[in-house]
Amino acid sequence: MNARKLVWTAAFLYLGLLMGACAPMPPGEAPTLTTQPSAHSQPTPTRRVHRLSTDAAIAQARSVLAERLHVPIDQIEVVAASEDEMPLGDLGCGTGVERSGPQQPAMVLGLEIVLHAGDQDYVFHSDGQRLILCQAGEEKVGEQVWPEEGSDDSRATNPESRLVAQAVADLAERLHVAEDEITVRSVEAVEWSDTSLGCPQPGMMYAQVITPGYRIVLEAGGQRYEYHTDRSRVLLCSS
Repeated sequence: MNARKLVWTAAFLYLGLLMGACAPMPPGEAPTLTTQPSAHSQPTPTRRVHRLSTDAAIAQARSVLAERLHVPIDQIEVVAASEDEMPLGDLGCGTGVERSGPQQPAMVLGLEIVLHAGDQDYVFHSDGQRLILCQAGEEKVGEQVWPEEGSDDSRATNPESRLVAQAVADLAERLHVAEDEITVRSVEAVEWSDTSLGCPQPGMMYAQVITPGYRIVLEAGGQRYEYHTDRSRVLLCSS
C-alpha cells in the first residue's frame, strides 16, 4: 500500500512540473533573445578627406587665378586672409538673396582670401574642404574651383600646391615635427638656369636648359628654410 501511494505521489509531482513548464508567460513579459556579435561585423571606416590648410588654400587660390588670367603666379598679390563664420552651404558665395523663413543656416568657420591682380580684387572662400571663387571685382561668381569635379584631390592638377605640400612634408620629417608647425612664408615662380635648380653640388654635371619651378620659403622654430623645385623635384637648398 505504501509503495502504491509513493508511485501516485511521484506521478502527480511529475504532472505538475510538466504543466508548469508549458504554462503561458505572464502578460507584459517577453522572452529575451541573446545574440552574439558576428565575426564579420566591423565598424564602417571613416573616409579621410584631404583638407586645405590656410597656406595651401592661399596657394591654391593664387594658382587658380593665375591660370584663369593667363599671368605668372608672382603677379597675383595676396591682399588679405582672415577667418570668419560662413553659411555652410555656399560659404556666403551665393547670389546674396536672403533665406526666407525663421530657420538660420548652419555656420562654419571659414577662410576669406582676397587676391589682387591687374586692377581688381578677387575674393575666395574656403572651409578647408572646398575653395569657392566668390567675387571678381564687382561681379559675384560663386563657382567652386577646388576640388575640381571628378577629382579626389586638386594637388594632382595643381603643381604649386603639390610641391609646397612635398616641401612641408620633407621639412617636417627632417625636423621631426608636425606639419602644422611649419609656416609657408613665400612661394615664387622662377626659371632656373639649369637642372641644378640653383643648388649645384660639387662634382655634378647639369643640363644647361631653362627649368621652370618654384622657390618656396618655409619657417619652423624661428628659422627659415628655402626649397627649390622644378615641376616634380623638391630640394632643400639652404637653411
